[in-house]
Amino acid sequence: MLKVHDDAKGQSIENREINYFLAGDIQAKKNIPITITRREYRRKWVNPKYMAVWDVNKEDLGDLATNKLLTKFFEKYGTILDPVEDVIDLSEKAWSLDKKKFRIDLDKEKHIPRQCHLEIEDKNGEIRKGTIRITYKDQPWHCRRCMEEHEGECPKRMQDRLREKEIKEQKEMETKTLIIGDSNLKLVNKNALLADVIASSGAKIGHIANQLSWENTNKYENIVVFAGINNIPGQHERLDEKGVERQIDSEVKTLEAELAKT
Repeated sequence: MLKVHDDAKGQSIENREINYFLAGDIQAKKNIPITITRREYRRKWVNPKYMAVWDVNKEDLGDLATNKLLTKFFEKYGTILDPVEDVIDLSEKAWSLDKKKFRIDLDKEKHIPRQCHLEIEDKNGEIRKGTIRITYKDQPWHCRRCMEEHEGECPKRMQDRLREKEIKEQKEMETKTLIIGDSNLKLVNKNALLADVIASSGAKIGHIANQLSWENTNKYENIVVFAGINNIPGQHERLDEKGVERQIDSEVKTLEAELAKT
């Protein structure tokens, strides 16, 4: 490639024929005639996007929604760079046969909605209706929390994540209490307490004692155990009162022994 940064010089050599010799042709026995031409100006796109089209075959459109027709439909949103074509994605992470793709420059300052409604007339003159789904990067979406449309992430959610990160760092430095128990602790707001909360669904006293053996209890000054509800027999369990008492006494001793290690 020959680069000339002066327009006047460039115009003076445009359409001139020169002889080009290949590298290694020391004796210049074989020359290649070349005509110097101006390279076409590379257009700069305004807002190019790769689009994915879904659910075309799920609607009552049959074979009417052809790739050519869909390409014509999307022209109202911008300049089509690559027309609509079928995609068969059978990779390990995705499995889809009802997918299409195209590339468009959204130079008309209009975004393509996630749900596009189509009306196509068939051979019998009947109008067939259907809805296809469109997805692309930075597509505006309706946030139910803000009741607004966002391009990208919700600002309030980003603030919440930042606050959760700050709380996590604070808890790592200041937490001295462990609260451990059954599934009732899942209702606890962990971010509102300077304590680590561990909840085990359906755990009895013995299960909590076993769970403690796997926790690093040395970093805590206080350990709060919330257990015993699941030790109460259900209505269909055939256990006598003395058997239940023996089981609870045994599990409590195991728990006490585990707590004594801390």
